Amino acid sequence: MLNQLRADFYRQTHTIGHYLLLVLVLIYSFVTIYFKSVGGVMVSAPEDTLAQLASGTWTVLSGVRAMTIGASILMYAFISIFVMVIGYEFSQETYKNTLISGISRSGFIVAKYITMLVDILLQILAYYVFGILVGLAMGRKLGTSWGHLLSTTLATVGITTFFISVVFGMAVVLLILTGSQIGSAAFIVIFRWPFPSLRLSHTGTG
Repeated sequence: MLNQLRADFYRQTHTIGHYLLLVLVLIYSFVTIYFKSVGGVMVSAPEDTLAQLASGTWTVLSGVRAMTIGASILMYAFISIFVMVIGYEFSQETYKNTLISGISRSGFIVAKYITMLVDILLQILAYYVFGILVGLAMGRKLGTSWGHLLSTTLATVGITTFFISVVFGMAVVLLILTGSQIGSAAFIVIFRWPFPSLRLSHTGTG
């Protein structure tokens, strides 16, 4: 399985689509922070949070909250990760060539899932870190202490990654059962998951 992981991560670093996705994620982060854009799907955000973001002066912390509300859109963008890491091999059944090399079917699936998980985690981390940097570059106040900002951001990165990885895990199971890349990708699109919408707290002005 370790050899499979090394091979997958090597391929990821040499895949243009991976970097194009990162650029799109960073653009979305910039648009959210710079234009104070609050959007997303499958989200039940508290009305007071949305009202505060719509009418209040944004801080770096409130930008993190806005990115969390909009993070559900990332799941659609991350379908490309699903396709690049595992979808194509199963739909074309080229994964059988890998299994012949000695790795077990379960080891193959676990290696692919770990690869997707790491890819998603890094993309989401870049999404939040870039948003924080944009907010700081615009001269916005933190709205809280550095400790609280970092702990909130890391917790949100972990929770968001977990939610998306669960959906992708179910899509992998569906792909294994049906062999349909289109069907498993469609499952990700139509799946309704209650993404976290964290309340604004300890926000300041600036």
